[in-house]
Amino acid sequence: MQSGIVFDQVVGAVLAHYRKTAGLNQSEAVDGLSLGTSSLSRLEKGDYSLSMEQLFELSRRYGVSMAEVTASIEQTFDNAIKNGIAVETEKKSNTGLLLLSAAAIAALVIAN
Repeated sequence: MQSGIVFDQVVGAVLAHYRKTAGLNQSEAVDGLSLGTSSLSRLEKGDYSLSMEQLFELSRRYGVSMAEVTASIEQTFDNAIKNGIAVETEKKSNTGLLLLSAAAIAALVIAN
């Protein structure tokens, strides 16, 4: 079985990285936004896909541009591929992949 991740996990790990860098907990991050705490939690785990509006709101809250966030997502995706980690673009009930932990994915983000 090949180790891998789903694309939403890449997005979630990058957003979690920026939230933590901004010094915010999940509740503080979504205060006043169109996204709830439970949705942010699911997003950071890769269990939720966000809208462009939500990405805009979160990037603003974290003090970075959408362009910087999307560049980090792309770089993290590339880091995964370079490390032999398969990235599935859509969730499937049985991907045949051994999904990596959040800590392993975070290491790919930090490698930016």
